[in-house]
Amino acid sequence: MDMVENGEVGLAEALDEEADADDDRLPFETLTVFFLAGDRLRRDPLDANGLEQLLEAVDAAESERPPYGVDVRLWKRVCELADELAGALVDDDTPDEDAAMDIAEELHDLLRPYI
Repeated sequence: MDMVENGEVGLAEALDEEADADDDRLPFETLTVFFLAGDRLRRDPLDANGLEQLLEAVDAAESERPPYGVDVRLWKRVCELADELAGALVDDDTPDEDAAMDIAEELHDLLRPYI
């Protein structure tokens, strides 16, 4: 806004830049996808649909770019848990079901107040 006040940038340009910055953010629904994946995987860590949702959301998510309206610290923790959960299920030859269920429970509980 300082640049607008100083006449360096027009108001329309400033608003366009702000809109572009918001367009670069993930939709809030990404948080919902993590919540639903956590819910499914806490009950059944081998749930194929839950794992697919989780992996797609992990691929799309960047811990530095939270969805619109989501606290950065919360988002970073969500990304950490999602990475841990994906690792527990796909990194080794056999999934660590117990660890996956614990991590999925934590992810679910973390997001429950927001969904």
